[in-house]
Amino acid sequence: MTIKKSIFLILLSAFVFFNCSDEPTSIGIDLLGDDLINLITINSNDDSLTQTSSYFHREDVKLSSSERLLLGISDSIEASILIKFETALADSIKEDILEITVTSAVMEFQQFYRFGEEMAPFDFTVHKVTSNWSVGFTEDSITGLLYEAENLLESKDINDSVTSVTLINQLLMDWLRITVDTALSGNNGIYIKPADGTQKVLGYQALTSSFIDLPIVKAVIEKPGAYTDTITFISTSDLTVMQGSIPSVSSGNIPIRAGYVIDGRLFFNLSPIPEEAVINKAELILTIDTLETKVGSSYTNSLQAYFLFDSTNTDSISSSSITLSRTGNTFTGNITPYVNIWLENNNHGLLLSPTSTFTGVELFVIKGSDAITDKPLLKITYTELK
Repeated sequence: MTIKKSIFLILLSAFVFFNCSDEPTSIGIDLLGDDLINLITINSNDDSLTQTSSYFHREDVKLSSSERLLLGISDSIEASILIKFETALADSIKEDILEITVTSAVMEFQQFYRFGEEMAPFDFTVHKVTSNWSVGFTEDSITGLLYEAENLLESKDINDSVTSVTLINQLLMDWLRITVDTALSGNNGIYIKPADGTQKVLGYQALTSSFIDLPIVKAVIEKPGAYTDTITFISTSDLTVMQGSIPSVSSGNIPIRAGYVIDGRLFFNLSPIPEEAVINKAELILTIDTLETKVGSSYTNSLQAYFLFDSTNTDSISSSSITLSRTGNTFTGNITPYVNIWLENNNHGLLLSPTSTFTGVELFVIKGSDAITDKPLLKITYTELK
């Protein structure tokens, strides 16, 4: 490294590397003099910064980490629900278990999300699960899930805020007896599947640490001639089972999807930038295809850009990310830290992901590197030492 560059880096190192200001800083430039520096701005559209982009479906996603449960069919995806309920009983009820009958059982979900037209068809079935499952459930785990074919749903009522499902009484009676008699097979919960013809996805409150609006089952029990009581069972574990395929988009476009997770990859060749260059600012601008982008009733309108350490391993990404915020028809973010590292011969590009990965099934479609117009734009301002 030259003496000139060493002096320059000492003056700038405290703020250049992670500088996220709107404009390139000029601190230190006057100290060096105009004969030592040259401020240059280039961009990937007008200059020789070649680029490539691609997308892929991420399969190893654990599906239990969301605050929402998703149910329905829409736009090449199918979302189902696995859920277990706590069946702890008072000692007095345990003593009477052989004389108790269940007279009604209603499961309630609090709705907070919709993807698709409000009046679109929506139906589902409920099944008793006969194999064990855990919160480590992934997309591939569905092949090992066992459940009974019988539909346990007697009736349902769906409105804008609550979905109520009347279950057959025998299911709750089985759960009560399993709680009392450990010799009986375990309670593995229920599997809620969207029915054929469903054309939207609804999102419900899942089990979280706040225990607010979580799924419940209200069972009315009766000991004939003695008492009638209502027991409320709360969910103890739940997750969304997501299946689907990559949606078809126009040539040159990149789909980035939540729920059935599809991420994008983007790479820029920075070889035209001199080795002595010091990056002042690097801005990434992505153009949205508004006709193909589809969103739900509530969502986070941004993307996340992760530093990619190895282009052959899409799991090798940074633990933190840079937010690309939406303004009009573009996602924009300051990726100066990434470009600085890319120039140190560690350029494997970046990974693009929805900000809210599991709370919905949003489909953000952006123009890719092969698009005819509006390709991803990288604007870089750097200082070249003379």
